[in-house]
Amino acid sequence: MYVDPKRNQQAGNLAWILPYCKPDLPRVAGAVVLFCVNNTMALIIPLLSGLIVDRVITQGHVDELTRLCVMMLVLTVVRVGLPLRLPNVDGTLRTELRLSSRQRRIRKTART
Repeated sequence: MYVDPKRNQQAGNLAWILPYCKPDLPRVAGAVVLFCVNNTMALIIPLLSGLIVDRVITQGHVDELTRLCVMMLVLTVVRVGLPLRLPNVDGTLRTELRLSSRQRRIRKTART
């Protein structure tokens, strides 16, 4: 897609790139949302570890340990497992991650 460079000379940092993103705006917005969700989950896990240290180890609230550990496990599984179920840009699922090395070589040579 061609965008005239003289069209938006007074645009701010983001306004100049919007004409390029316009055809794929839902995908760009979805990518930004998933990026934020992934980074939020990545930050929550160390916070839960800190809660385990503060409440369970130092204050002795052992009853909270199971709940905090389950939350950490669920967040880890979702954060690691969700990208395997999301489609690639072309709509195909990422099945290459579950293939053996021999099957990956066969697919790679078939594509070329």
